[in-house]
Amino acid sequence: MPLSKTIRLSKAVLGTYFKKPIAGPYSVYLGITDRCNYQCIFCKYDHFQKDFIDDPKKTLPFNLIKQCIQDLGEMGTQHINFISWGEPFTHPNFLEILAEIKKNRMTMGLLTNGYKLSKDIVDELIDLHLDALGISLNAASGETYERLHLNQPAKTFNKIKNNLLYLNEEKRKRHIKYPILSVSFVITTINYKDIEDMVKLTKEVGGEKINFENVRIYSPDKEYLKLNKSQLEKVAVEFNRLKTNASLEFSFKNFSFNTHGMMPDIGNSQLPDNCYVGYVGPTGISPDGSIRFCCACGIPVGTLYEKSFMDIWHDSLMQKYREKGRQMWREKEGLFGDCCHRCADADIYNRIHNKFHFWQKSKNKLLPNKS
Repeated sequence: MPLSKTIRLSKAVLGTYFKKPIAGPYSVYLGITDRCNYQCIFCKYDHFQKDFIDDPKKTLPFNLIKQCIQDLGEMGTQHINFISWGEPFTHPNFLEILAEIKKNRMTMGLLTNGYKLSKDIVDELIDLHLDALGISLNAASGETYERLHLNQPAKTFNKIKNNLLYLNEEKRKRHIKYPILSVSFVITTINYKDIEDMVKLTKEVGGEKINFENVRIYSPDKEYLKLNKSQLEKVAVEFNRLKTNASLEFSFKNFSFNTHGMMPDIGNSQLPDNCYVGYVGPTGISPDGSIRFCCACGIPVGTLYEKSFMDIWHDSLMQKYREKGRQMWREKEGLFGDCCHRCADADIYNRIHNKFHFWQKSKNKLLPNKS
């Protein structure tokens, strides 16, 4: 790890020892818009409702984003990930936002549906030194792509694939490793038989990481997308077979694995020993300007329309949740209910706890996952 990153991370972690942040969050999830140009069959939101698209609060103004990025750079934040329900390329100032992040010496990761990619855009992302590019593809063929993305024809799949092949070739020509490419697939009853083809496709376009997410059902009319136990077991067999033979980093979300690598109906989850999100992040910034203590489930602690990120970060409400987070080892209770039992960063917080707060014996036990 470069020395600058080590110093920034050390400052964030040491704040947990002094019980007061001495730097900004190491990482931040930045949502700049909830607008989208896709109609994904499994998505939580209907992006094509007029009141949703036309709501100005669904897109964060560039002047607020710019000031927030400058604050984060001054506070020592190392990395920004773009994440929201929308497509970041629909923001009118998106490339300017990327340039501002690099100007403030931070690394950045981008998740996109890939529709806006072109050779020119790929060249610009390379010139901006984008560190990580994630493509939400969800299919291994144009036919399946069309079934999953209701307003997109099969040819869109081929267009995205060709642009990823171009990216891979440009990286080879320029002798560079960035941006690190990851390809994501939401697994449903429509595409669960295509796991092997998904792996082959990811390798073909130069992906280094592959992400699988079990579909989340948000309404009864989408239940048909949910895998049953038999289908889950077949998917697990494929995961176990392929991940040991493929030169890819595998990631799984919303799947539960037992010691044999299979997925039972109900998994187990565990609270972090302590919650240190208020020191190292990832703090969440939403397209409506609200700052959330935790990117996944925290309640708003302020809004950029009223205060700067720096002021909110050092505000009393943030400190209140930091103090509560430091007592999880004692109270055996999450800050935000069941969400804390599914914390994606539990391992990170546990490592911090074991290294800097090892004298505090955790009482946390495995608890049933109620999801």
